[in-house]
Amino acid sequence: MPIDKEYTLRRARSGADVAEVTVPTEWRRYNRLEIGDKVKVLADGVIVIIPPENKDLEEKARQLLENL
Repeated sequence: MPIDKEYTLRRARSGADVAEVTVPTEWRRYNRLEIGDKVKVLADGVIVIIPPENKDLEEKARQLLENL
C-alpha cells in the first residue's frame, strides 16, 4: 500500500523544541492501529515506522538502514 504524501513538521508542545509529524490515516487503518497504540521507530538518514509485533518487517527495515 504505497503512500506518497507531503507533511509539515509541527511543534509538539508550545515552547518545546520537539517536532511531530502525523501518521497517514490510510496506513494506520491498514495496520489496524488505534490512537494510543505503540509503534517502533528506526532512523538513520530516513525514518521507518513499524507496526507493533512485526518482527519480519523490523528486520527488513534494519537491513535497509544498514545499507544506506
